[in-house]
Amino acid sequence: MFFKRESNADRIKRLQGEYVMSKACRLHMESVNRYYKEHGTVLGHPSVTDEAAKLIDESIRSKAFPEDQPFSSYELMHEYYEMQRLKNEVKSLGGEIEEVDIPMPEEKPFYVAALDRPIEEITEDIFLRPDAFEGAPWYEDFMLFTRIGVCQPQPEHILEVRKALKMMGYVTHQIDHDGKAMIVPGEQPRKGKAEPEHER
Repeated sequence: MFFKRESNADRIKRLQGEYVMSKACRLHMESVNRYYKEHGTVLGHPSVTDEAAKLIDESIRSKAFPEDQPFSSYELMHEYYEMQRLKNEVKSLGGEIEEVDIPMPEEKPFYVAALDRPIEEITEDIFLRPDAFEGAPWYEDFMLFTRIGVCQPQPEHILEVRKALKMMGYVTHQIDHDGKAMIVPGEQPRKGKAEPEHER
């Protein structure tokens, strides 16, 4: 049985593909590590699902990962040396690796990605720091509530502030006070609730 020998041109083409894959993998790892360093969580990274982000966060906090980041220095260096190996192999065949641009998904601010879901689906994250929302246009209102238990954001920011507070473990609802919307603690009172017997 005879096998067709791979030509140098075909081999260079294959190695070029492997190089692009290795480079993309390294860029992804760097992106996730950078996001975690900036926000203290992977939740909200455009390339990581919420379920995976929570598992990664928990693993880091429980010291299951060797370093305080999603991807270790060893993993990053492995991809770096793999890229160098592929470059050298292509060079030995008389070719040259073609550097290609690999666009990464746009990294949205944490508060944009994390709050992009209905408030009913948001759950408390006991490891989340309040400063994870720093930079949001409603950050001062959010922090005011954590200090005094009430705030009055701009109407267009009410829902986002309530979502952020829910992630921090606060139960809130909206009321109208002198014609202005406010966020206060507790659940929304039920209308038409029957009075207890002793209050009738």
